[in-house]
Amino acid sequence: MTKLDFRAVKRAGVPVAHFARVCGISRVSATLYIANRVQPRGLYRERVSPRLELIERAMAAGRLPLSPTIPRNDRFKALIKALKT
Repeated sequence: MTKLDFRAVKRAGVPVAHFARVCGISRVSATLYIANRVQPRGLYRERVSPRLELIERAMAAGRLPLSPTIPRNDRFKALIKALKT
């Protein structure tokens, strides 16, 4: 099993809570993954891996990190939009 690299989440400026919500996992699990303490397995790996790829693609396309001028209340919606486009 290859090790997933969560550095992209930090480089993209995605908050832990938003990453957890996008992946459908708990904030605790997301924190452990991003801190590189554990690697996701099974169902969590299936949920997280494609989202990491989306984040990396959005960064390559210049859609992430999000602009700091986006209001805090709108940041999750902007993240979803950046990942979908």
